[in-house]
Amino acid sequence: MKLILLMCLFCFFFLSLDAQAGFRCKGKILSSSYSKLDVKNYCGEPLLVDRYNKIIQRDNAGEGPVEKSCETVDQWYYNYDLDKSTYVIEFERGFLVRVKKGQVAP
Repeated sequence: MKLILLMCLFCFFFLSLDAQAGFRCKGKILSSSYSKLDVKNYCGEPLLVDRYNKIIQRDNAGEGPVEKSCETVDQWYYNYDLDKSTYVIEFERGFLVRVKKGQVAP
């Protein structure tokens, strides 16, 4: 019984890890150490580029007022022909932070 539970947890962990970093370009799995230039070199030009501002609140643990700042998030959209999915690659401060798998094209 413990073995089955352990195997389920193992599979869940690695499947969720693959969903986070499952976008490949030229055989390389993209990771958070990649800059915009790296992604462009491996994946080519994105189909669409978008940008939004994210508000960040930093609590000073009761030591004064809450600090708010704004950070720009760049989104690059790519179509992946093998599974006909759209991937959104998000960058903060010029480096990859997230890869989201979008909807499957009809």
